[in-house]
Amino acid sequence: MREAKIRKYQDAVLKKLSGRIDEFYLAGGTALSLFYFQHRLSVDLDFFTPDFTQKRVKEIVDYLKNALKKKIEVVGQNLEKDKIKILVYNIHFSAKDVLKIDFVEDTLKLIKPARFVEGIRILSLEDIYMRKLYAISGVAPSIDEIGRTKMLGGRIEAKDFYDLYFLSHTFKSLSKFINEYGTAVMIEGLVRWFRSYDRMNMMDGLLTMEIDKEIDCKKIEGHFKKEIDKIIQERLGDI
Repeated sequence: MREAKIRKYQDAVLKKLSGRIDEFYLAGGTALSLFYFQHRLSVDLDFFTPDFTQKRVKEIVDYLKNALKKKIEVVGQNLEKDKIKILVYNIHFSAKDVLKIDFVEDTLKLIKPARFVEGIRILSLEDIYMRKLYAISGVAPSIDEIGRTKMLGGRIEAKDFYDLYFLSHTFKSLSKFINEYGTAVMIEGLVRWFRSYDRMNMMDGLLTMEIDKEIDCKKIEGHFKKEIDKIIQERLGDI
């Protein structure tokens, strides 16, 4: 019931935006779930663009307010200079039903052109994969105390963990993808993440996700261990 409602609200927003936001593309877990794998419930909409402006996002939100006749409020933002810009809104479809919609500045080049589906641009699997890897390993490059490039932060959420597993297991193995598109800095961040993430918290997060299939946490952990080991071995072989 909840899934049907959320899909209904997502469809309503996508239909209103069809053909109107060509500079944005749908990315993240929602694009992966709605247009590729149908592997889990994603409860928001993530729109990315390299040409982010607060003015343009406001135009889109104002249009949605009028088109949907719903209350829309900003619930988060980062508009600081030299940081990835993001505006987050909640669309109130009812007193209890809220859909989150994110508008995000995309600083990564596309690996493949986004494709149009019913008037909405959708990122390729390769580009969704890449953004998931940056979300986990760390997005922003920085310079450490001896002048080396390193990755800052990194998001460790169950949904990203599961999406990355599904991409690796179903589309292209993590080790192969890294071999084709990864950088030394990304690999460093990915290995650091795998060695340090909280297994118990991740397991709890996976088990509370809304997924049709039963989740085998040990199988997922084993898959990542095998892939990370391959990445390390291949990288050592290049030295």
